[in-house]
Amino acid sequence: MGTNYVLGTELRGDAGQYVSFDGRFVTVSQRGLARLFAGRSEKRIPVSQITSVDLKPPTGPLTGILPGWIRFTTAGSPNAARAGFGSRGYNARHDENTVIIPGKKALPQFLALRDTVEEAISGAAGEPSGL
Repeated sequence: MGTNYVLGTELRGDAGQYVSFDGRFVTVSQRGLARLFAGRSEKRIPVSQITSVDLKPPTGPLTGILPGWIRFTTAGSPNAARAGFGSRGYNARHDENTVIIPGKKALPQFLALRDTVEEAISGAAGEPSGL
Protein backbone atom coordinates (compact mmCIF):
# COMPACT_ATOMS: atom_id res chain seq x y z
CA MET A 1 0.00 0.00 0.00
CA GLY A 2 1.31 3.46 -0.88
CA THR A 3 1.70 6.60 1.15
CA ASN A 4 -1.47 8.41 2.23
CA TYR A 5 -1.71 12.20 2.30
CA VAL A 6 -2.94 13.69 5.57
CA LEU A 7 -5.09 16.80 4.97
CA GLY A 8 -3.27 19.98 5.93
CA THR A 9 0.21 18.44 5.69
CA GLU A 10 2.64 20.87 4.12
CA LEU A 11 5.02 19.34 1.57
CA ARG A 12 8.31 21.08 0.92
CA GLY A 13 9.20 21.61 -2.70
CA ASP A 14 12.46 22.91 -4.11
CA ALA A 15 13.85 26.41 -3.47
CA GLY A 16 11.50 27.53 -0.71
CA GLN A 17 8.26 26.26 -2.28
CA TYR A 18 5.55 24.57 -0.20
CA VAL A 19 2.18 23.00 -1.02
CA SER A 20 -0.69 21.78 1.14
CA PHE A 21 -4.31 20.70 0.74
CA ASP A 22 -6.98 21.06 3.42
CA GLY A 23 -9.83 19.38 1.56
CA ARG A 24 -11.15 22.64 0.10
CA PHE A 25 -8.08 24.62 -1.03
CA VAL A 26 -4.66 23.79 -2.45
CA THR A 27 -2.20 26.33 -1.06
CA VAL A 28 1.05 27.00 -2.91
CA SER A 29 3.48 29.25 -1.05
CA GLN A 30 7.03 30.54 -1.28
CA ARG A 31 9.33 31.41 1.60
CA GLY A 32 12.71 33.01 1.88
CA LEU A 33 14.38 34.16 -1.32
CA ALA A 34 11.79 32.32 -3.43
CA ARG A 35 9.34 35.13 -2.58
CA LEU A 36 11.48 37.60 -4.52
CA PHE A 37 11.00 35.65 -7.75
CA ALA A 38 7.46 34.32 -7.29
CA GLY A 39 5.60 37.63 -7.19
CA ARG A 40 3.35 36.57 -4.31
CA SER A 41 4.02 34.58 -1.18
CA GLU A 42 0.85 32.44 -1.14
CA LYS A 43 -1.84 31.34 -3.56
CA ARG A 44 -4.98 29.45 -2.49
CA ILE A 45 -6.76 27.52 -5.24
CA PRO A 46 -10.30 26.25 -4.50
CA VAL A 47 -10.58 22.55 -5.38
CA SER A 48 -13.74 23.38 -7.36
CA GLN A 49 -11.58 25.49 -9.72
CA ILE A 50 -8.92 22.83 -10.36
CA THR A 51 -9.44 21.04 -13.68
CA SER A 52 -6.43 18.71 -13.52
CA VAL A 53 -3.37 17.77 -11.52
CA ASP A 54 -0.29 17.01 -13.61
CA LEU A 55 2.75 15.35 -12.07
CA LYS A 56 6.12 14.66 -13.67
CA PRO A 57 8.39 12.54 -11.47
CA PRO A 58 12.08 13.43 -11.03
CA THR A 59 14.27 11.41 -13.39
CA GLY A 60 17.82 10.18 -13.14
CA PRO A 61 19.80 8.17 -10.60
CA LEU A 62 19.39 8.64 -6.84
CA THR A 63 17.82 12.05 -6.22
CA GLY A 64 16.88 12.73 -9.82
CA ILE A 65 19.10 14.76 -12.09
CA LEU A 66 16.09 16.32 -13.77
CA PRO A 67 13.57 17.72 -11.29
CA GLY A 68 9.95 16.68 -11.27
CA TRP A 69 6.94 18.88 -10.60
CA ILE A 70 3.27 18.92 -9.63
CA ARG A 71 0.96 21.41 -11.35
CA PHE A 72 -2.60 22.39 -10.44
CA THR A 73 -4.39 23.53 -13.61
CA THR A 74 -7.42 25.80 -13.38
CA ALA A 75 -9.91 26.74 -16.08
CA GLY A 76 -8.69 30.34 -16.15
CA SER A 77 -4.97 29.67 -15.85
CA PRO A 78 -2.71 30.78 -18.68
CA ASN A 79 -0.96 28.21 -20.82
CA ALA A 80 2.02 26.55 -19.23
CA ALA A 81 5.14 28.67 -19.04
CA ARG A 82 7.53 27.63 -21.79
CA ALA A 83 11.21 26.99 -21.42
CA GLY A 84 13.71 28.89 -23.52
CA PHE A 85 15.37 27.89 -26.81
CA GLY A 86 12.60 26.72 -29.06
CA SER A 87 9.93 27.01 -26.37
CA ARG A 88 8.96 23.35 -26.62
CA GLY A 89 9.59 22.40 -23.00
CA TYR A 90 7.59 23.28 -19.88
CA ASN A 91 9.27 25.68 -17.46
CA ALA A 92 7.78 24.68 -14.11
CA ARG A 93 9.80 27.23 -12.15
CA HIS A 94 7.86 30.11 -13.73
CA ASP A 95 4.35 28.73 -13.16
CA GLU A 96 2.67 29.97 -9.98
CA ASN A 97 0.49 26.82 -9.79
CA THR A 98 3.49 24.47 -9.88
CA VAL A 99 5.76 23.14 -7.16
CA ILE A 100 9.11 21.53 -8.00
CA ILE A 101 9.49 18.06 -6.44
CA PRO A 102 12.86 18.13 -4.64
CA GLY A 103 13.88 14.54 -5.43
CA LYS A 104 12.83 10.92 -5.64
CA LYS A 105 12.55 10.55 -1.84
CA ALA A 106 9.73 13.11 -1.78
CA LEU A 107 7.88 11.57 -4.74
CA PRO A 108 5.58 9.23 -2.72
CA GLN A 109 4.25 12.19 -0.72
CA PHE A 110 3.57 14.21 -3.87
CA LEU A 111 1.87 11.22 -5.54
CA ALA A 112 -0.37 10.86 -2.48
CA LEU A 113 -1.18 14.59 -2.63
CA ARG A 114 -2.06 14.26 -6.33
CA ASP A 115 -4.35 11.30 -5.65
CA THR A 116 -6.08 13.10 -2.76
CA VAL A 117 -6.69 16.27 -4.78
CA GLU A 118 -7.94 14.26 -7.79
CA GLU A 119 -10.38 12.41 -5.53
CA ALA A 120 -11.63 15.75 -4.19
CA ILE A 121 -11.98 17.10 -7.75
CA SER A 122 -14.10 14.06 -8.67
CA GLY A 123 -16.25 14.60 -5.59
CA ALA A 124 -16.67 18.32 -6.34
CA ALA A 125 -17.76 17.47 -9.88
CA GLY A 126 -20.26 14.90 -8.62
CA GLU A 127 -18.44 11.99 -10.26
CA PRO A 128 -18.33 8.57 -8.60
CA SER A 129 -15.06 8.09 -6.72
CA GLY A 130 -14.64 4.50 -7.90
CA LEU A 131 -14.56 3.11 -4.36
